[in-house]
Amino acid sequence: MPGEESLQVTGLKELYTLKDGKLFEEMGKDIAALRKKKPEERAKVIEEFKTKHAANLGVLIDPDHPDFGPKNNQFVYFWGARREGAPTSPPASPVPSARSTPTATRRSVRVPSTSPARP
Repeated sequence: MPGEESLQVTGLKELYTLKDGKLFEEMGKDIAALRKKKPEERAKVIEEFKTKHAANLGVLIDPDHPDFGPKNNQFVYFWGARREGAPTSPPASPVPSARSTPTATRRSVRVPSTSPARP
């Protein structure tokens, strides 16, 4: 398309960066230890994490917040209503919209009370 020749669109290859299972497990253990620390101790532990994993910081969403995890965590496949036999349209909203039937055309039904009459 004219004017979009230099447009870079992030694809799945860019989001799926951490493929090494051993590194994934090692980083996961260090992040789990980080989460157990008190807030005042976290800055020091994050610096230690960044030093230990300096070669692999590019796989993280945010190296200053390693507890966000790897870029792989940015992809979610949500099955939703795409199952066989399920409706494809979203469920009706409990809040009436401007296109819903006006209140004046709806019928009100009074249900007789079954409780004894009050004196």
